[in-house]
Amino acid sequence: MTCVLSCNSSTPQVAPKREKLLAAQGELSVTMSQLAEAQAKLKAVEEKMEVLQAQYMEATGKKEGLAKQVCLCVLSVWHGLALLGDSRKTACRPPCCFLKH
Repeated sequence: MTCVLSCNSSTPQVAPKREKLLAAQGELSVTMSQLAEAQAKLKAVEEKMEVLQAQYMEATGKKEGLAKQVCLCVLSVWHGLALLGDSRKTACRPPCCFLKH
């Protein structure tokens, strides 16, 4: 009989704890939902960044290719002038930046 009395006497202490537990579980559920939304947004941003990075790398490669083509054209013209014996060849030297490529 002692056990029954002690179990019954603890019931008033358990009810408030259960209510707190249910409230905490509800808050946890809301927080987990918000976390899932934030993770989905983060994933979308990361995917967009990957696309932009690929586009940037492609554009940078094209830019470097075009810069090399410009250098080759300028050097070709300069050499052509030198071969023709143009008097401007002594005054017209290719810029140092054209010699790097």
